[in-house]
Amino acid sequence: MQLLVIWPWKSFDWIWILQPYWLLDIANVAIVVHLVGAYQVYCQPLFAFVEKWSARKWPKSDFCDSRI
Repeated sequence: MQLLVIWPWKSFDWIWILQPYWLLDIANVAIVVHLVGAYQVYCQPLFAFVEKWSARKWPKSDFCDSRI
């Protein structure tokens, strides 16, 4: 009688655990989301400064309104 031994590495269905490319993709997406949010928070004061400065420089302009 021959013993039938089924090794897990004979099936290639679980190989995605050894090569976690999906995990790296998720980490890269999380980094992009974090950087986009940080960029928006960082640029809000800069844009407010530019808008206030341009409203003071050109007070009669229709493009730059002093109502900020």
